[in-house]
Amino acid sequence: MSVITQAKMKDILLTETGNLPSDFEEWLLNVFDIDYMFYHKVSANKYLGYCSCGVDDIPLEKPKSGQYIICQHCGKKVKLKNDIYNHSECHTVVRCYLEKCSIGFTERLFIVNNKTTYNPDNLPRVTTEVSYREEQRSVLPDDGDGQKYTIHPYVKYDFGTKKSITKWIKGRAHKHGEGRSGWWTEDCKMEIYSKNLDMFTNSKYKYAEMNKWVENVKFDPLWYLEKYIKKPQIEFLMKLKLYNIAISFLNNDIWSSRKWLNLNGKTVFEICSLKTKKDIDFASMYNLTPLELKSYLIMKNEWENEITIDAVKFRSIIIDESDTDFKYEFISFERLYNYFLENKKQFKNVRDFWVDYRDYIQAARYLKMNLNDTKVKTPHDFKYCHDLCCARREELTKKRHAMKIARNARIFKKIAKKYNEIFSYKDKKYTILVPLTKEDLKIEGKQNENCVGGYYDRIVEGNSIVLFLRESKNISNSYCTVELQPKTLKIIQCRTRGNGAAPDKVVKWLEKAINKIKQKYQVA
Repeated sequence: MSVITQAKMKDILLTETGNLPSDFEEWLLNVFDIDYMFYHKVSANKYLGYCSCGVDDIPLEKPKSGQYIICQHCGKKVKLKNDIYNHSECHTVVRCYLEKCSIGFTERLFIVNNKTTYNPDNLPRVTTEVSYREEQRSVLPDDGDGQKYTIHPYVKYDFGTKKSITKWIKGRAHKHGEGRSGWWTEDCKMEIYSKNLDMFTNSKYKYAEMNKWVENVKFDPLWYLEKYIKKPQIEFLMKLKLYNIAISFLNNDIWSSRKWLNLNGKTVFEICSLKTKKDIDFASMYNLTPLELKSYLIMKNEWENEITIDAVKFRSIIIDESDTDFKYEFISFERLYNYFLENKKQFKNVRDFWVDYRDYIQAARYLKMNLNDTKVKTPHDFKYCHDLCCARREELTKKRHAMKIARNARIFKKIAKKYNEIFSYKDKKYTILVPLTKEDLKIEGKQNENCVGGYYDRIVEGNSIVLFLRESKNISNSYCTVELQPKTLKIIQCRTRGNGAAPDKVVKWLEKAINKIKQKYQVA
């Protein structure tokens, strides 16, 4: 079989992409089911709405931006928008068209934009414009393991003809947006034109469950087929309706955090630890994600009552929030879940509950409360106890911090007095000074451009001895900052301005001075 070159694949994408079906454009544009109503405040209690159906001056009662209502004129569900902050809304979706070609299958991706604009000075005041453009084309050869080839349109302005010329070049379409919010068309979920899927019936992808992929998964179908030949286990996952697990298998090569999804020639059941029909039915019924499946398998051995999908989602969220299968020794996950249900009305979601409960437990531990006591670990009024414990923790933290500052000040004063008697030394060339206050350290650090101002705690803890070495003729200005090892009086560092190394003659002088001081230090 002759090798299919990239040039040939590009030619096929440009010549064999036939005319689109007559109903395709209608299907392409009939994608948005969201309508808007902009509203304007006329007086204190009077609001008027302007619907995208074209009707203006609709009386509204205390509308809120983002709220959904039913328009009394068109009967559609509309989203309210305050005209002070919003004058336009734009939504973008991706749509896909698959087609058979002479060497395999082609894919065309379209970007569809819906822009609703509020024009207070024109009639109708709300207008909606839907437009589309082809973003990229790909071909998947039907030979061997096949790897898709992609091109996208590139618009270049020709100064000679003074016209814009569109050329198709290799590679996927450009990135939309910037940073983490940026996205590529082929990575999005997309609606796929489903009327010609019978073209896969007699192909090597006939068991790939393309109809289920199109209906339930909605990611790039050629990306799926490209991986399908290399990872046939995906077929079983699709048949079992484990679509989220199937996507995890497709992403397996780059999901370092999902090492448990390692194929290695194993069956799907071995890899996913699905050992009984009950497990398979549960995972299939709720289309579990890898994290939810992990949670379910752990709960099987711990849960006393019947496991529900809400309980599984609860545990998976806690694992996700804690970066591990977090577990308290004083309360079971089943009791924790039941406690969440008791307090569910106080929280928007599981994450909010878990953040507050974890914060409460940390505060209770700080206050040395007995967490084995039911009234402590599951208080009747959780919000009240959470706020009370956190307030007491903050109060106690401030008190302990103030006590620590006072204690450190006393210790530093005592150490400074002792060191001043031992290390104060002077001759014609240099003078050794001892810092007597925390402020002395900060001034030295500022003048000598170093970090000695942060050595206060190290001195208090007995981990460092800090001295100031000055020129005797200019004792008021910093020269060298010295740090000694407390046990041996070994010079750890002797630095000039900007952490520069002290001259050798200065270091030698310092060593001699320390030797003279040692006897006095050992006696003390």
